[in-house]
Amino acid sequence: MRAALLGLALALVAATPAAAAPQLVKIGDFATPLYVTSPPGSSQLYVVEKRGTIKLVGGGTFLDITSVVNGDDEERGLLSMAFSPGYASDGLFYVFYTDRDTGDLKVVQFQRSADPARADPAPRRTLLSLPHGQQYHNGGQLQFGPDGMLYVSTGDNHGNPSPARDTDSPLGKILRIDPATGGPAAGNPFGNTVWAYGLRNPWRFSFDRGTGDIAIGDVGADTWEEIDWGAAPGRGAGVDFGWPDSEGVGSVGTDPIVAHNHSDGWHAIVGGYVVRDPGLPTLRGRYIYGDFAHSQLWSAIPRTGADDKPTGLAVTALTSFGEDSCGHIYAASYNGPVYRIQDGAVSSCTSSLADTTAPVLAVRLAGVRKLLRKRVLRIGVRCSEACRAAVGTRLRKVRRLATRHRTLAANQRKVVRLKLGKKLTRKLRKRVRRRGFVRIAVTVHATDATGNVATKTRRGRVKRRR
Repeated sequence: MRAALLGLALALVAATPAAAAPQLVKIGDFATPLYVTSPPGSSQLYVVEKRGTIKLVGGGTFLDITSVVNGDDEERGLLSMAFSPGYASDGLFYVFYTDRDTGDLKVVQFQRSADPARADPAPRRTLLSLPHGQQYHNGGQLQFGPDGMLYVSTGDNHGNPSPARDTDSPLGKILRIDPATGGPAAGNPFGNTVWAYGLRNPWRFSFDRGTGDIAIGDVGADTWEEIDWGAAPGRGAGVDFGWPDSEGVGSVGTDPIVAHNHSDGWHAIVGGYVVRDPGLPTLRGRYIYGDFAHSQLWSAIPRTGADDKPTGLAVTALTSFGEDSCGHIYAASYNGPVYRIQDGAVSSCTSSLADTTAPVLAVRLAGVRKLLRKRVLRIGVRCSEACRAAVGTRLRKVRRLATRHRTLAANQRKVVRLKLGKKLTRKLRKRVRRRGFVRIAVTVHATDATGNVATKTRRGRVKRRR
């Protein structure tokens, strides 16, 4: 009997499929790829190339700005890109590059053209332009945070002394920018664009899509390469990570969760992502990262850095990791290949990672009764999560007003203030006198980070004063 049960148990074990080991699956070859990403809610992958082009996986050039990018120097070039949370509706995206003429660090807004496979080559506006005299220590990452704000990593300009711990300087920092204004985001700890400081060259950072934590890979100097961590809800706000007064584990600032010594072959750390892809069970829930010189990819437990160990994967001349809207993880090599990291067959986007829930939207009108006298309409908008709101207003039989766009953090209330010009007010009064009232309709479309859209309309009447 025992022998029979043992045989049955062995048969069941043999029949149970083991989790496949993680593997690298090449998705294409590119010209010095530095970053890979996708828009919210889209399966299309975009690869950023050093000399100033953004290519589509599968073929085609999305953007070519080689004429303005210094892609010749060792650490300069088109460094990364980020799509607006509302990209599906507004078509906006942002690029980070070093300027060909000045070497300045620039963050510039562009927009998708009428052809979704191509960008309009004309820049819409420059959000950031920082003088940077050295080719080294540029930083280079753009990421939209869970709050809908745009985060930027900057290096310390190879400065001596380093400005990294000077909170009045934007260098050697993680910056937080309101993309609607291009200025400091509300709630920044020092009243300027600085979010976190004391960093040498934070080449790559990311947000954990599961918790909102920020993970920063900071390239070291003489001895240590480190991964710094900012746990939610603060996400590193106002945190001093210690450079230049300490590197690795030291007495100044907040210690890293992971540090590797140059004597072990580490020389230029590349921060990665917390894996949330259910199709990567052997790495799911772990933070994956690597190094340009040390080809082995490693992973550790988030927040603590515990159980830090090799993954068994290797990418020569690793430049960056990437994450698409479905949570799949990618790795790019300076030599050209871009890989997807997967266990067996690639997981679909129908997993729990696929957010299909639209934000809860609240809209309030104020000033309708006094519009003819005050000439100001106030529209209050609130989203249950970070979103991009498009506010359209129509005065029926009078005029449709220009659409206003606002970026909101989760549960943040913003007031859109519409001021009527004198000519429009005269036209509105004339219509009210003839008909007794004019109907007003305000429609707000709110788009979250994964492209889900909520729509709400509020109506009122502009009446004749009695």
